[in-house]
Amino acid sequence: MRIKNINELKIKEIQETEIPLLIESISKNLHEKKDRFNSNYWRWQYKLNPRKQSFVYAACLNNKIVGYYHIVTHNFIAKSKKYIIGNVQDVAVDKEFQGQGIFRKLSKFANSDVNKYVDILYSFPNKKSIKTFLKYEKFNLIDCLPIHILPLKIDNIISSRIKFFGIHKILGSIISIFYKNKKKNLKNNEKVILLDHLDERICNVFKKFSEKHLYYVVRDKDYLNWRYVKSPKGNFFFLGLMKDKKISAIIVVKHSKIYNNEAFIILDFAFSENIDDLTNLINNFQVNLKNNHSLEGDFVLMSGISRYGSELKKCGFVSIPKLFIPRKLNLITRLTSGHLKSEKIDSIDWFVTLGDWDIF
Repeated sequence: MRIKNINELKIKEIQETEIPLLIESISKNLHEKKDRFNSNYWRWQYKLNPRKQSFVYAACLNNKIVGYYHIVTHNFIAKSKKYIIGNVQDVAVDKEFQGQGIFRKLSKFANSDVNKYVDILYSFPNKKSIKTFLKYEKFNLIDCLPIHILPLKIDNIISSRIKFFGIHKILGSIISIFYKNKKKNLKNNEKVILLDHLDERICNVFKKFSEKHLYYVVRDKDYLNWRYVKSPKGNFFFLGLMKDKKISAIIVVKHSKIYNNEAFIILDFAFSENIDDLTNLINNFQVNLKNNHSLEGDFVLMSGISRYGSELKKCGFVSIPKLFIPRKLNLITRLTSGHLKSEKIDSIDWFVTLGDWDIF
């Protein structure tokens, strides 16, 4: 629908009384996923986050919301100093109003206003909006998050895509041999445990691991409790490697269906001292979830940026070529104030996981 008079379009920050209209607009754009955006979900994401601070902007036409732009804030560490970071997410313009520069106007207004409240912004835009972020809002592309797949049931994976005279069974046998050669069994002083509540042991492992990087969102007890324990997005499992009676590695896992396959998705990960503790945990956690929750998976999916990313391939992960990733996770950032000095930021200095993305 063409807007006859662009001056009739109003860009503003959303007020409390307008939230029901906003949620209605988001549900309309989500189509088959509209049930995700009920009032409880929206308030969990934007009102109940650890900082209790978010900024929500809208493009309005004749008292109707035709576009929206969310920024949720988190505590952030850059070179050992504390800052506030804003995560730009849930941005869209109604399909019938696209192609008229509305998103650019909305983005310009939101980014200009939020400069007063945060030190840095980051986001994972889709291919439609990334041009606006990079060209007009001066964001910088840090990196594209790699996607890694750890095969567990090879026949199921291949047969879901290829079924031709049993060729999936032949390929499955070959890959299974490769995976078994990579896998390491637990030692006598190690065991995988399912953690049923957050405690200081978990938080300390995340703290130690995060501090091995220069740039990261603070994963303290408040953040982990909000992001996973109280999330309306389903069940998340905290699994740890107990070594010599101490928790030495942690992963946060969600069980989901991806392309007709059962999958374990690792949303977050950390180790305190030795990367081998994390790889051992990743290789052996599946038995615990099968025994305790009757959950099985055809593969493990993991993504993120960390200086230890290449080491995780020891588990037997297969990296998916970027050309074949349907939804690329491009990490982009922009400094908003003089508190953080503008300088080249190497992606290897970041700690970013799928938990930073709002989809899971």
